[in-house]
Amino acid sequence: MCKKSGGIAVIYKKSSETSLAFISSESQFVQWMKVSKNIFGLQNDVIVGCIYIPPEGSKYSNLEAFDEIENELMSFKKVSDVHTALIGDFNAKTGILNDFVLADETLLDLFHLDTDNEIISYMLDYENLKSYNIPLQRVTQCSCQPNTYGYKLLNCCKKMNMYIANSRIGVDKGVGKTTCKNTSVVDYLLLSSKLFTLVKEFEIQQVDPLLSDVHSAIHITLKSQSVSHENNSVTSYQTSKTRWHDNKRNQFVNTVHNKKEQLSAILNDLHNLHSSDHCTQHEIDTVVDNIGEILVSSANDTFVKNRGTTTQRTNKKPWYTKKCYDARKKFHKARKQYSLHKNETNHKKLLDFSKQYKQITNKAYNDYQFNLESKIRNTSKINGREFWKILNNFNKKGNDDSNIISMESLYNYFKDLNMNDIDECSNDIDKLLLVPNQSFDKKLMMEILRYMKILNK
Repeated sequence: MCKKSGGIAVIYKKSSETSLAFISSESQFVQWMKVSKNIFGLQNDVIVGCIYIPPEGSKYSNLEAFDEIENELMSFKKVSDVHTALIGDFNAKTGILNDFVLADETLLDLFHLDTDNEIISYMLDYENLKSYNIPLQRVTQCSCQPNTYGYKLLNCCKKMNMYIANSRIGVDKGVGKTTCKNTSVVDYLLLSSKLFTLVKEFEIQQVDPLLSDVHSAIHITLKSQSVSHENNSVTSYQTSKTRWHDNKRNQFVNTVHNKKEQLSAILNDLHNLHSSDHCTQHEIDTVVDNIGEILVSSANDTFVKNRGTTTQRTNKKPWYTKKCYDARKKFHKARKQYSLHKNETNHKKLLDFSKQYKQITNKAYNDYQFNLESKIRNTSKINGREFWKILNNFNKKGNDDSNIISMESLYNYFKDLNMNDIDECSNDIDKLLLVPNQSFDKKLMMEILRYMKILNK
């Protein structure tokens, strides 16, 4: 589902297919997905909405987007008792305004609602967050004033008993890191209260130029039950192991010492942590990970490794050239360098190499498409065998045969659907097809034109 100013894509593993169900929507701003309760060990399924709402004030903006999403959420809850989650780019600025309403016990007593368990549960739902040690008040590094979209989002949260996860959990707890251009928070994760206990990790990551020029990715990991999947374990690489050789210990030490740049960065990080009045668990984990990376890479460089058995990739992209691989290597090197030393110089290198990588891959893909199209056109006229060989390559082994529709089925379908149209034009076309001395490619072209005419009608 895409628009000119953005779009939505959901990518999932094949092994999870049986636990997911995509739900059709009348709104173009959300892609709904139902996740089986068995994955999380819950009593009810989870409805996840992947969101993209165009920026407020743009030619694609729509104030009704939040109402559409809210109405569909309500319809899901009417059918069954489900947990709900929303994630994506809302282009909503909420500041630190409340996304919940404190219950007024006086009103509950006045209208004799204090004995209705369903109403009490709805009005006091935010108490679940307190019991999970999750703060009700949010913080943010965004200094922007709330916008119209922000108020819309907050009202939706209050009605649906959903809560903004940003600044409340994970390494972002008490931080409220910006998600766009390092100035504003417009990307959110919203959860119903009982889903907060499932969150294992939550982080607003550094901007990845390959994914977005301005937006930071939201990384979230949820606790799940182990679900067995039959016939889905395909191993493409058998992990190799590195054995310690005592006679190479001095060589190993020297290899570690030679990684001066990485060691210097770690020492600098340790010094900053030591001199800081407050350090987060994430900062400590990062230093530990960097130390581990030096030790592992030094061991790989020093000791002879047992060779793992590799399987050649069969789905290699034919358009992905050596230039693409080289550009990708440079990009990842720049990204790693920036993660170790966050400064303007390394950031500029990262942006430059990401832009270069995009340009090279786009050009390689376009060149491949152009050459393939030219080859198909040329071979269809002079070499029928080669022409069909190219077409058959699009249906290689390993594809899911259950999705393949035969040409005969297509022909019969369109023939029945457009019977009158075919009869009207069949006589003239058949005369052309029966003209003697017509080459094979011309007959093929007329058959294609027949289908095109049917489709046009």
